[in-house]
Amino acid sequence: MLPALNPLTSSDIPPCRKLHDKCHVLLITFGNKTRERGLSSRDYHMTSRQPMDTKRLPLPPLRAGLIKEPLSPLTLKDIPEPPGLRNKESFRGDIVKTHFLGFIMTFEDLAQWGADHDLVPDGDFYRLYQRAWTTLRMVVPHPTMVATVRYGPDRSYGMSFVVATNRTPSELERASDLEFIERVRTILGTKASPIWHRQVCIW
Repeated sequence: MLPALNPLTSSDIPPCRKLHDKCHVLLITFGNKTRERGLSSRDYHMTSRQPMDTKRLPLPPLRAGLIKEPLSPLTLKDIPEPPGLRNKESFRGDIVKTHFLGFIMTFEDLAQWGADHDLVPDGDFYRLYQRAWTTLRMVVPHPTMVATVRYGPDRSYGMSFVVATNRTPSELERASDLEFIERVRTILGTKASPIWHRQVCIW
């Protein structure tokens, strides 16, 4: 027979971290196994956010001699229609899966961005796109998320810089926030519009 458990008191619960610090969940330990309560591991990773803008890295300058024309601004007509607010329960209506609105960058796009910003002088393709990937994750403004995706008819792998989702009303509203979308687009230097997609893995 298992021994009776002593009831917990408020003093047994660790203090909550301050708001907007990082995503935290209450952990309960069973022997040598620790599990998250309140959020699944999938939701935990999908909910995590980057630090606020004050902790962002500055945008690296273009390499010497490289001049790029300013991008033509996007309009709401350039943003595809959202799939609707996520709904996992059939009794609430039609099932709507989680979608992400993001700018897709291929490995070639990332390597070119790394070369344009001279991240690895005379670096090879692999080092350029890896350094660009690492740098951009620390440059794009909060609350941009970064995801690996499969897209297009060939289901090619690529990286997505996510500016909105359909998970909550507030995240869905960002799909019409042209100022924020343009901030991310200017950093990426892409002429393309963001697209709605499913995620493979997200940071």
